[in-house]
Amino acid sequence: MKKNRLLAALLTAAVILGSCGSSDSSSGTSETAPADKEATETTASAEDKPASEENAPTEFIPEAKNTQELILEVDTDPSHRDKRFVETADYAQLKETYKDKFYFGCAVSERVMGNNEYTELTVAQFNSYTAENAMKPDSGLDWKTAAKNPEFYKEHAPVNFNRFKNCLDYAQAHNMKVRGHTLVWHSQTPEEFFHVNYDKTSAFCDKELMLKRMENYIKDVLEWTNANYPGLIYAWDVVNEAIDDGSGMRKQSNWYKVVGEDFVAKAFEYARKYAAPGVKLFYNDYNAYQARKQRDILKVIKPIAEAGNLDGVGMQSHLGLYLNPNDFMKAVKKYHDELGCEIHITELDVGNDKKKVDDWEKKQADFMTRFFTALQKTIDEGVPVTSVTIWGLTDDMSWRQNEGALLFEMDLTKKPAFDAIIEAKK
Repeated sequence: MKKNRLLAALLTAAVILGSCGSSDSSSGTSETAPADKEATETTASAEDKPASEENAPTEFIPEAKNTQELILEVDTDPSHRDKRFVETADYAQLKETYKDKFYFGCAVSERVMGNNEYTELTVAQFNSYTAENAMKPDSGLDWKTAAKNPEFYKEHAPVNFNRFKNCLDYAQAHNMKVRGHTLVWHSQTPEEFFHVNYDKTSAFCDKELMLKRMENYIKDVLEWTNANYPGLIYAWDVVNEAIDDGSGMRKQSNWYKVVGEDFVAKAFEYARKYAAPGVKLFYNDYNAYQARKQRDILKVIKPIAEAGNLDGVGMQSHLGLYLNPNDFMKAVKKYHDELGCEIHITELDVGNDKKKVDDWEKKQADFMTRFFTALQKTIDEGVPVTSVTIWGLTDDMSWRQNEGALLFEMDLTKKPAFDAIIEAKK
C-alpha cells in the first residue's frame, strides 16, 4: 500500500492541472459562461509524415502510456490519509439519495484524478463524470502534425486520444457513466483548425472544406469512443454555446464565420450518423433559462429535434441568488413541451455573485433547498430531467473560486449547501 501511495504522489506531481477560467460573460443578474481555458497545450506524438496516403488520416496518433493506471484504486486506509483533508466517509451520498431521479454528476479535472482523497470523495458522491477540459477539441485535435503536411491532412485532421483515454479509464474503473463534453464549440478549438493550411495566418477554409473537417473529427471521436468504451458514454454535448445572449447566433464564432448558421444542424446530423445506439445528443448553453435566449435556442434547435437528431437540452446553470428556481423550472418545462426532449442540468454552481453577501453559506444552502425542491416537483410532473452535474468538486477548484460556488471546502469539508440538497430529497 505504501508503494501505491508513493506512485500516486509521484503522479499527482506529474499530471496536468485542469483549470476553468472565465470567457464570454453576461452582465447584470444573468448567468456567466465559463470558458474552461487550458493552462497547457495538449501533447501529441506522431511522425512528421504519414506512412501512406491510404491510411494515415484515419489512423489515430499512437497513444502514450496511460499514467492514470497508477491511481485507479482508491486507498481508503485512514493511516495513509493526507492530513490536509478531513474524513468524508460518513457523508450522505448524493448519487444514492437521488438515484430514483437522475444521474448525479461532477465535472472532474485532472487534478482530482491525480489525488487519492479527491477521488475518494468524487467516487462516493457521483455516478456521472464530465471531463472538465480534457475531452474538448483542443485536447484532441493535433493541428501541429496536420500543419507539417497540410495538403495531406487537408480534410481530416489527426486526433490524439491520450487525454480522452485517461478520463474514460478513470470513469470506467470507478463505475461512473460519462457525459461527453464537447464536440463542437467556438472556444477551446484550435484557431488553426479553421484555416486552410492549419496556419492561422492563412485564409479561412471554405464552407465545404470546414464541414468535411467537422464531420471527420466527430466521426473519429464517436467511433473511437464507441469501439474502445462501449456503453460508457451516455450523452454528448454535440454543440456548445452557439447562441449569443439575446441576439441570435453567436456571430463571432469561427464556426459561424466559416460555415454559417447551419453548422449546428450539420454537427447534429454527423453526430447522429456516427453515435452508437442509445447515446443521447444534446445542445448545451448558458443562460438557457432566460426568455430571449431560450427563444433563440429553440429557433435553432427545433428543426434539429424534428429531424430526429437532437435528444436533449443541457442547461449549464451557473447561477446566483438573483434567480427564482420556479422561473428556472418554467424554462425547463418549456424545452420539454416544445421539443419533447430530455433536460440535463450540466454545469451547476451557485456563486456569491455580489461578493459581499452576509451569511453566504446559509443563503447558498437556502437556494439549494428551493432549487432541488422545485426540480423534484418538475420531474414528478413528467418532465424528464435525467442528469444533474455540479461544475467542480471544491471551491478552490471552481472557475468561480472567489464566490464559494460549490459544495465542498478546500479541505473537503461539506458545506451547508451539500446538506441542503440531501435534505431537499427527504
